Amino acid sequence: MEKLDLNPDTRLEPAPGRTEFDWTVSAARVGALAFPFLGSGVALFDLITAPLRTKRLSDWLEQLRQCVNELSQKVATLTPASLAGDEAFNAAFFQAAQTVLRTHQQEKLDALRNAVVNVALGGESNADRQSKFSTLLTAFPLCI
Repeated sequence: MEKLDLNPDTRLEPAPGRTEFDWTVSAARVGALAFPFLGSGVALFDLITAPLRTKRLSDWLEQLRQCVNELSQKVATLTPASLAGDEAFNAAFFQAAQTVLRTHQQEKLDALRNAVVNVALGGESNADRQSKFSTLLTAFPLCI
């Protein structure tokens, strides 16, 4: 088992850019469109929506990373290692990330980011209440 670095000065690094493999996968999808008998109709919609999905999730993850880095300067226990082992944080993160892909409303994206940050801080001790809040964010559009 690999030992995690518990240095409180550790910051989350930005996500890497697209690799050659990513471009190869994109080219293969275009090939599937040119030869429909090689791929399904799903490939068309995947190709159409991939750039926006990728950008929306990447932007949201970058904002989340910046928030966590800023807060880690004030909260010594907020480290990548502590977040990696926090089941509540991981559950909230994955649920929010799925919802990010399904919404375009900036207010909802901000609320999802803030909900994940609050779970990371451990501000809500009631797991049921956290779960209900996350479910509300994912199930209903935000009305402002």
